[in-house]
Amino acid sequence: MPERHDEGNGNRFTGEDVPKTDVRRFFDFNRGLLGIGVGGPLADLHAFISTTLTDGFTKGLGKLEPEVSSVPAIDAVEQIAANLSRAVLGFEGDVLRKSLQEALLDAAGPGYDPEGPSLESELSRFLQTKGKKGFLELFLARYVFNTVWIRIHDAVQTQIPDERLFATTMYEVESLCRSLVKSVLDEWETEGKLDQLERDSHIAESLIRRLEDSLLEFSSANKGQPDGRQLLPSGPTRTIAATVVQYSSNRERAAGLRGSSAPGQQILFQAEDLVISLKIFVSGEDRSILGQLLHPSVQSWVPRPNVRLIPPAGEILSTTTDELGEFRFRDVPGGPSQLEVDIPPNLRILGDFVVGN
Repeated sequence: MPERHDEGNGNRFTGEDVPKTDVRRFFDFNRGLLGIGVGGPLADLHAFISTTLTDGFTKGLGKLEPEVSSVPAIDAVEQIAANLSRAVLGFEGDVLRKSLQEALLDAAGPGYDPEGPSLESELSRFLQTKGKKGFLELFLARYVFNTVWIRIHDAVQTQIPDERLFATTMYEVESLCRSLVKSVLDEWETEGKLDQLERDSHIAESLIRRLEDSLLEFSSANKGQPDGRQLLPSGPTRTIAATVVQYSSNRERAAGLRGSSAPGQQILFQAEDLVISLKIFVSGEDRSILGQLLHPSVQSWVPRPNVRLIPPAGEILSTTTDELGEFRFRDVPGGPSQLEVDIPPNLRILGDFVVGN
């Protein structure tokens, strides 16, 4: 079939198999890197996890979003993230929302799968094991990484066209962000500041600024040169089938990805450490799909991968995701369809579903 562009772990990496590279040559940041006004959402997040830890998930949600508890887990994650990020506007708000979703999914583990343990039990278990600091570290590491990587990944891709080397550089950036966040939180814990975060947006904002200072200090240090290390060429493409972990139809939803219309269907796929959310909007004879890639594990983060929709007949629709992992297909025919997502360097994910009439 002809292919139309719509505007709009093979070799996976772990800390043991990724060579160390100096990523500072890509860092050229200014004040305000981590956004302004993030302290308020951070203080509210701290209040939510504190109440969840001491009084349970339901009471935690009641302080934040009273009507969330009756909806499926993935909807609760979306609505919690939307509520917490609502005061931060524009692209910064989008990055914050995405980071909150991914941190909640990571903490919940299989909690968003209706066939597995519940979101409530898995998130509570995480907090009992890791504590409030553990969740803050998880979220802030994700937020700092997303903010930094979105800013630099075009330059990294231009200078490091080899997909495997590119992926190792991404992992090094993530490791650096995680290390910086841990260092600052350890410092604040020693000074007794972490317990003051709850509902105190000024203290929370100062934590964001301290993280920003740490990044700026790192980026202004003597920048090393790339070590020139070469990796073996990647192997052949490996194809895996995504599993549907949630399906809903004709359900009104107040929050979610960009766009306010209620979708005719929502489908959630999982493939290894990647989650794919699809929302199918129907207006008369017109159908469109709004999707997003979410990364409960940072190792699954990929910049603007190619996404294809293969309908039962007609043209293959092709697009790429934006910086937040979102993508859209318009003029989608009804019937059985397949979604293809290419994950560098050599993984292809397939998801089969039906676009309803």
